[in-house]
Amino acid sequence: MSIIDHDRVMDGHGQLLGYTSYVAFETYCGICDAPFLLTAADQKRLLEKRGVPVKMLRRGAAFCAACAKRRGRINYLKRGQRFLEVEGGREELAQLEAEERADRAGSSGRYESAAWPYRE
Repeated sequence: MSIIDHDRVMDGHGQLLGYTSYVAFETYCGICDAPFLLTAADQKRLLEKRGVPVKMLRRGAAFCAACAKRRGRINYLKRGQRFLEVEGGREELAQLEAEERADRAGSSGRYESAAWPYRE
């Protein structure tokens, strides 16, 4: 069980008010539409550590493990233009971005219809 630190969460619509801990729920990847379980620990990391606003969880800010790994690698290569320093970095970055674009193009935004366990 992950306790909510309300002081660290951006919750402009007060959706987490009245809750003391995060609730795991089934949702869909914001990139490829794959179903996955968004655990309480994942929500704590996204909302409190990464600073993602609560409303963005309902708008596709959560990714499945495969897309999160790819997105992390893309961010790593782009940070400070590391793709120029890593051998084959430019090609790897182009390939990863093309894969992500293809997944997004095939996505129907199923995350918008996922059940939301918190207050509307």
